[in-house]
Amino acid sequence: MHGQKASLLAGRGVEFAGAAIEDLLKKNPNLTIEKDGLVFFQTEGDMTITIRVVDELGKLSLRTVYEANGVKNDRVHDEYSRLIKNLDIEGGPGLAGALADWIDSDDEPRLYGAESADYRAAYNKPYTPANAYLESVDDLLMIKGYDPEIFRLISPLVSAYNTGGLVNINTAPEEALMALSDDMTGELAKKIKGARASSPFRNTSDLMKVSGF
Repeated sequence: MHGQKASLLAGRGVEFAGAAIEDLLKKNPNLTIEKDGLVFFQTEGDMTITIRVVDELGKLSLRTVYEANGVKNDRVHDEYSRLIKNLDIEGGPGLAGALADWIDSDDEPRLYGAESADYRAAYNKPYTPANAYLESVDDLLMIKGYDPEIFRLISPLVSAYNTGGLVNINTAPEEALMALSDDMTGELAKKIKGARASSPFRNTSDLMKVSGF
């Protein structure tokens, strides 16, 4: 019964958060969601749940780094590799290669990657690559090289649900902005965040008005 009550409360919490966001947008059409998201609380009786709403499009896409056939999307791959480098995470090529082998449909390990034999032998894992897209960011923890510390650094900045591969400049955290280009410095990313706080970007022309472009 307790589990059923929690499930019902969670469902109502989603409805509550949706209504709250709609109300906020009426008051402020230029509402933006920062890295930590929008937080709402829903209480019913002796139970309270916390609802955090984040924009998955403000994160780098794990869905489009590689196609299902293993073909690399150069732009998104470069963004992902740049993110790993900017976070001072060692073994960037290995992380990208292991992610590709997890997604692609073959069983041939690429350079720095890992396929079925690697998981069974070297890593003593009771499973093999899914040969499918990640269902959630948590799946990274099953992939070669993604230990809890690396996951802690990467997970807030990447999404398994961003299927288009583009990043929403109006909600992307500073680290994600810096991964978009080698020319995107920390200073420029801060300027973008400051500019969008008062007036969200509507198009590329608006973005180009930021000092530093």
